[in-house]
Amino acid sequence: MKTKTFFSMLLAGAIAATALVSAANAQNPRKINALVMLEDEDTNSTSRNVPIYKQVLSTIQEALNTRNIQVYDENITGMDFQRPNKNRRTDAELISMARAISQRTPIDVVVLFQMVMSIERNAYNRNIIYPQIRMPGRVLNVNTGQIYATFEVDVKNLEPLPNPCDLQNCLPREVGRHAKRIGADLAAALISKLENFSAGTLGGNTTGSASTADLKAGPATPTANKRCTSLPRDVNINVTNFSGSEILEIQKTIANFACYHGIRPLKSGATYATWSYNSSAELAVLDRNLRIMLTFLNLKGQVRFDGRGFDIDKVQTRRN
Repeated sequence: MKTKTFFSMLLAGAIAATALVSAANAQNPRKINALVMLEDEDTNSTSRNVPIYKQVLSTIQEALNTRNIQVYDENITGMDFQRPNKNRRTDAELISMARAISQRTPIDVVVLFQMVMSIERNAYNRNIIYPQIRMPGRVLNVNTGQIYATFEVDVKNLEPLPNPCDLQNCLPREVGRHAKRIGADLAAALISKLENFSAGTLGGNTTGSASTADLKAGPATPTANKRCTSLPRDVNINVTNFSGSEILEIQKTIANFACYHGIRPLKSGATYATWSYNSSAELAVLDRNLRIMLTFLNLKGQVRFDGRGFDIDKVQTRRN
């Protein structure tokens, strides 16, 4: 009864003020923020100092920017704490760099891909050599490591290499002549994966009203789904210094937020609990809902967000 009253109160107070905002969101869905990085730890793959990488990257950025995907440049966003000319970076280096960048610029996904160049000789004339390039990659959540998608692009049917052709210098140069085509093929593969996560097309539990609190308050409406504009992500929610009954009330309440997909306990005790909370709500909306929740439950507490999870600490007061 208490929870139902809370949701009704929020709906009555917020629906009028947010009708225009919801309509604007429907017309202008939020862009996905992406960071594209080259995996070049494998010495058989192309390193990031090869000109073709920069050519392919610029083509990818242009193609993604024309869709509902905003690409951030790794060197510029991370220029204060990285070496731009560093090659052959490990996965651990790439992920740590992406996480550092996401502390400054909100990044939804990081795209990691490789460029592996090879040759194939004509079966009838060994002097005729065809270049080939294979580009496998992954799209993942930079903070949790959750894999959203995998892809692989094979570019063949390129013009044969001149003879003679130095495979160390000539091959990258000749393949680089087709950089725009190669970049367009890779961008098309990425777009087909990422468009499924665009605003308004996310799956999951999005029933609810048009309230700015994005909480369930009745039958589903068309504007409700427009509020679930983020990629489904796991966010840790830590609650400390609360009683057992208060923790149960908090858990029950956050499970009624719209865009909620599921909750998994990670650890718990008499006065604390940590949950992995899966939602496609904006982090700003989730932050606001947690603060509203404390007011509704008549709990004194502080909500903090460190870029990766929420900490909710109860403010202890002296009893008479």
